[in-house]
Amino acid sequence: MAIDTIDAAMADMGRQLSKSKVATAIRQALAAGGSYEIVITIAQEKQGASVTMQGRTVTGRATLGRLIRLR
Repeated sequence: MAIDTIDAAMADMGRQLSKSKVATAIRQALAAGGSYEIVITIAQEKQGASVTMQGRTVTGRATLGRLIRLR
């Protein structure tokens, strides 16, 4: 199946997110005390728009203890 519109790409992302392997990865991340992030990026490229989706487990978050405000 060719995906050639933003609508079709987003529908395909929804199908990918509904798969059990994604839910399993999320449950594993939460059970380990972490979080799971899903980032969808839509960008204009020379050949046309590209749509990418990345998922990752985030564990062991640590703050660096510093906030810098810029004026």
